[in-house]
Amino acid sequence: MSKQQLYSLCLVLISTLFCLPLQAQKPILLDGDTAPQWLPIFKGIEIARGMLTNDRDLQKCVAVRIDLREPGIRFFATPGNGAAAKETDSATAGGFLKKHQLQVVVNTSFFDPCCFGPAGEAKDLSGLAVAQGELVSPWSDTRPVGIAVSKNNRPFFVNRPPPKVGSLQFAVTGNTLLNEGKPTRKPNQKKEPRTAAGFSKDGRYLIFVVIDGRSLFRSKGANLYHTALWLIRFGAWQGCNLDGGGSSTLVMDNGKGGYRLLNYPSGGRERFVGNLLGVYATPLGAIKAKPIKSKKKK
Repeated sequence: MSKQQLYSLCLVLISTLFCLPLQAQKPILLDGDTAPQWLPIFKGIEIARGMLTNDRDLQKCVAVRIDLREPGIRFFATPGNGAAAKETDSATAGGFLKKHQLQVVVNTSFFDPCCFGPAGEAKDLSGLAVAQGELVSPWSDTRPVGIAVSKNNRPFFVNRPPPKVGSLQFAVTGNTLLNEGKPTRKPNQKKEPRTAAGFSKDGRYLIFVVIDGRSLFRSKGANLYHTALWLIRFGAWQGCNLDGGGSSTLVMDNGKGGYRLLNYPSGGRERFVGNLLGVYATPLGAIKAKPIKSKKKK
């Protein structure tokens, strides 16, 4: 083994020992029929991890499941930048979470220019994007399917321009991946980091899956067929593929004014991306104070 190879191996071991997100939660093997082990992190939000191992593949992913029936759940997407250049101002997932005091944030839309640039660099989004009832990016046939959630937390599968964007908390489109519980893509050898979104058949859960990639020792990534299988494994019925590669990022509030990375961005750090989706939720154990009733004098 050369010095360079030994050095690279040491870096991998160090990062594995000291940079593991959510160390208390062990990855689960999903090669067989093992059901996902959901871990509550906020009221109405759970995460689970998955790992696929065989002779040719090594895939590790994290999923977040959002209960749309939980009263405290609401969404906040990257807003448009008004009269400024292009459509949005870029941010990292962690920076977006801290700025808007969100509990969970995931990357969504494909964007341009990609893939480097300072914080706040103006971006154009690829495909439909709606944020807080406002149209941020118009419909494009290049991103023909997606998901949306209404202001009363009802999910929709989007395959045409929505007639009333004002009724939506958010909408985002990407590429076809999953339709009525069946993958719409065929297997191939193009393995990349992925971000995918979907919702359950009963419309109760919104599900995001982030698959790490471009790492020989941790996770090689997934093709779109396997990405659809991961969505199915975590309970999705409809789903789409969103921006992946170095953009794939999932973060959560750490309860101390900061955040925790739940995956390993392939570039070694978070990318400034054009569109993000955040979730507001109530912390676990939060109890609403009951009003004190004054005693009537006798």
